[in-house]
Amino acid sequence: MTNRLLITLALAAFPVLLFAQDHELLGTWESLDPDEPVHMILDEEGFITFKVNGQLMGGKGYNVDGNLVRMTYKTHVKQSKLKITITIKDLMRKEVLKRDTGTIVFKDPNNIEMCFKKPSENEMDRHTNDCRNFLKIM
Repeated sequence: MTNRLLITLALAAFPVLLFAQDHELLGTWESLDPDEPVHMILDEEGFITFKVNGQLMGGKGYNVDGNLVRMTYKTHVKQSKLKITITIKDLMRKEVLKRDTGTIVFKDPNNIEMCFKKPSENEMDRHTNDCRNFLKIM
């Protein structure tokens, strides 16, 4: 259950070309959610790792319900907005399990807001923005 929660958090909170990443994003970010702090690590190879309650999830390879998976990210600019796409891929079956794209807004060099669209609870054909704020700590 924790693994599924972390995947959901990863995709709710937040596409892999080497050296195409936004270098200002590289490093460790801490969510500003006091109820459930999350560390997000974005590396220059395009891997994204989350740390929740001391447990690491994501990166080059980790286990989810007995499956070896990898979590990557890619940034790009579309219509003058910085976008991030997070992809979760099953390494054994070589298939994408989940992919989600959101936007990133720099509030200042050490503070960002990441927003992903999610289905509205009341109307499945409508979407709302799920936004999280992060502070760069490393």
